[in-house]
Amino acid sequence: MSQTIVILGYGALGAAAAEALAGKGYTLRIAQRSAPAHMPPGASFVRCDVLDPDSLRAAVAGASQVVGAFGFEYDGAVWL
Repeated sequence: MSQTIVILGYGALGAAAAEALAGKGYTLRIAQRSAPAHMPPGASFVRCDVLDPDSLRAAVAGASQVVGAFGFEYDGAVWL
């Protein structure tokens, strides 16, 4: 498939989504602050901070779909 799916965050949920989507032939781009040690074959990585709009726009540029698999520490400054 030629569709690129960006997965924002690569914890337990992001990694499981990546494995499932890679198995279906999708092109994957993993986006988070640091590169994961292991990714599905063919997946690419881009550094991204979801709290930085420019970083986020660059990470999802050209993607056909985006999977939000990130979480935030509970902090009133972020959530209020």
